[in-house]
Parts: sequence; C-alpha cells; structure tokens
Amino acid sequence: MAQLFLPPRVARELAQRTLSYRADVMASIDLEGSRHLLELAMAVQRVNRHLLLVRARDQVVLGVPMKPGYYHLLEDKGSESSAPISITVIEGPNGEFVEPTSRVLEKIAAGNAKERRNWERWEEIKRGEKAANDREQANNNEERRDHLRELVNAYTRTSVSMHGDWTQNSQPNGNRARGERRKKRRK
Repeated sequence: MAQLFLPPRVARELAQRTLSYRADVMASIDLEGSRHLLELAMAVQRVNRHLLLVRARDQVVLGVPMKPGYYHLLEDKGSESSAPISITVIEGPNGEFVEPTSRVLEKIAAGNAKERRNWERWEEIKRGEKAANDREQANNNEERRDHLRELVNAYTRTSVSMHGDWTQNSQPNGNRARGERRKKRRK
C-alpha cells in the first residue's frame, strides 16, 4: 500500500487533529446500553473487528457527524491506520430514528468484499447489467435499421402527392351517382 510522505510539521498536525477528532467522537458516545444493543454490538464485532455499534448522546460534540440519540456504526482502524474514525448513521429510509436489528448484520455481511458469495452476487449483477445493455443495443440497432429502411423506401419508391385541388374517389360509380342524386334532392 502506498504511503504519503508529509513534512514532519504537517504530519504532527494531522496526527493531532486525528486524535482530537477521535476524542470528540468518543465523548459523543452514550456508554449506557441495553442488553440487546450489547449483544448486537458483539455480533457486529465478530463480523468485522473494526466496526463498533454505538448510540450517540443527546448532546454531541460540535463538528462530529453524528445525529444526537441515533445509533451509529463506527469504523475504527485504530493503530493500523492514521485514518480518522468513519461514522455511518443507522436510520430509516426517510431519516427517521430506528432501533438496530439483525438487518444491520445482514448489510455488513452483504458489503464484505472478502466473502466468495458476495463476489458471486456482484458478478451475477454485472452479467445481468451486461445482458440488459446488449438487449438495449440490439433494440437501438433494430430501430436504426427500420428508420433507414423507411428513408430508403421514401426516397426510392414512386409516390403520388395528394393535394387539396386533386382528389381520388374510391366509391364505385353507382354509389357516386346515388350520392350525387341525394345532394341534388337536398337542394
């Protein structure tokens, strides 16, 4: 993995900011948890040891991207990385408060790139997308061919222009005669 080399002063400042941010995040966490939350947090740790399931306090430190009172997933690489803690809010589809359930574990497992079943699922999605793109391309090509065929036919086949000063009557002579007689009678 490539490493970014920084001047010593910048590296110290970055490390200080990261530690300050980490302290602010930890100060915003509510350490009082229910038994259900503790069990779920331990299950999350078994799936990925860098993840923490926590609940934010009602008052969070200014600048920390946490919703007060909501549950969050924290990804903390700790001493393995100089990256700051990554925070994901657990909320409903419209941003409403929700209690964490085993669905959190399912989402974490679905996003785990190390598992073979996820790679197979992603490959299946890619194959489906490629097939849909191929079908769309075939439809576009067919539409283009039809349009070109119509253009060639329009330019190469003989046609008669129909204007208002010239009409063609498709009625047989007998019907035309009756129609003309009716018009005469009405007058």
